[in-house]
Amino acid sequence: MSDVNSPGASPIIKDFAEGFSAQSKLSNRLWITLATLIIVVLLPDPLDSSTEPIRDLPFGIGPVDPKLFDMTSFFMMAVLTVAFCQAQAQAMRAYRAAHQFIDKMGEKKPELVRRERLFLDVLSIPTLSRVGSLPVLILSMFPENQRPPLLYWLASIYYLLLKILSISIHLGLPGIALYFTWERLQSYESLPFLVLYGGPAIGAVTFLALLQIFLLDFFGFVRTACLIAKGDV
Repeated sequence: MSDVNSPGASPIIKDFAEGFSAQSKLSNRLWITLATLIIVVLLPDPLDSSTEPIRDLPFGIGPVDPKLFDMTSFFMMAVLTVAFCQAQAQAMRAYRAAHQFIDKMGEKKPELVRRERLFLDVLSIPTLSRVGSLPVLILSMFPENQRPPLLYWLASIYYLLLKILSISIHLGLPGIALYFTWERLQSYESLPFLVLYGGPAIGAVTFLALLQIFLLDFFGFVRTACLIAKGDV
């Protein structure tokens, strides 16, 4: 357990930060891989690909059969999206467990709460959707006893806007890419049985995973916005 006079974070907070960072790095790598695939999938013109026997992929990859490419891309995006959601969920579990530990610590030593939260944030590698440091940095530019109440509300609103933008790109891009790829597949005359009947089921499960992460992230950023508004950061 950390002490008020301790020069650093408690060992448990360091463990939480290490675990959160490991899942964050995995989540970030998966999202970048997914985004790269999405760029390759969405750059070609779908109108041309439905009438031409081959499709020229960007970055010098070369020509491929458009139907085979779209089928492969759809399933690859689904797998990568579910893996990304899994890593995000694990990162959220680690972060929430850390804050629950800090809250219990605060029941006995309230003066440690803010310091341990700061250590957790500083020692952790954030996910690509973390934006809380920007509004908190604005607050830190003013001494705590000289901050007008309006500043906390402005910082909270700023955080909400940043988080909405971040979530829209972070979670919306994979969903949009899956939808447009499936729509493109519908333009082909015949599809294999597995794709025709398995595709909608796989797409539904993938969207469900994205929805779950969205809801978890939504309640998390509402809680953070309230903490910023109250100055408890």
